[in-house]
Amino acid sequence: RTHWDAKIILSDTTIKKFRSSWEAAFWNSNKHLEYETLRIPWVDENGESHTYIADFFDRETDTVYEIKPRSSWCVQESKVQQAIKWCKEHNLKFIWINENNILDYIDENDFDIPENKKQLDKVLYGIKKN
Repeated sequence: RTHWDAKIILSDTTIKKFRSSWEAAFWNSNKHLEYETLRIPWVDENGESHTYIADFFDRETDTVYEIKPRSSWCVQESKVQQAIKWCKEHNLKFIWINENNILDYIDENDFDIPENKKQLDKVLYGIKKN
């Protein structure tokens, strides 16, 4: 469902791609976080094994950040609950970022490149729409 069209351009013109504009905007203000490096194994109700790829991971604080609008929670609740359970078992903190709190993690001053500002604008539009 993603097309990797969300991107942040760094000052050296390097382009970092993301699955969503929310992830791009979040990372632009939190560049110390690792993107999609943490893999969480889980088993569904049918006994099938899966891997949950966490959006962001902070090794310094042992914190997992998941970016998900509230509207998508019910569709993905079972796998997210498995990720939360795994985090608890491994003494990691799990923080769900959604339209209610994403701006707490974003500094608009970090969006000085016009192309990057487009990602922030998409977040702001998504919050307003919801």
